[in-house]
Amino acid sequence: RGVFRVENGRVMNISVTDPQILSKLDIKTEDDLTQKFGKGDKTEQFGPDDPAVPFFFKDRWLHVIWDRKQSKVTAVNIGP
Repeated sequence: RGVFRVENGRVMNISVTDPQILSKLDIKTEDDLTQKFGKGDKTEQFGPDDPAVPFFFKDRWLHVIWDRKQSKVTAVNIGP
């Protein structure tokens, strides 16, 4: 599952939620996520029991959703 937006012949945003594609990132822990993408620019505070945590990487227009209960990335969004 992927969704994208095209403007003037260019892909401006893309969202990927397909589990098979996301599994190729090989991210199994929150530490793996920060090792792969760097420290996120979190805009909100989330507690240790929150089930889904968004990580924002503003310098790359990257937004990654980490599901703590399933220990996996459930979505990657790229674009402004």
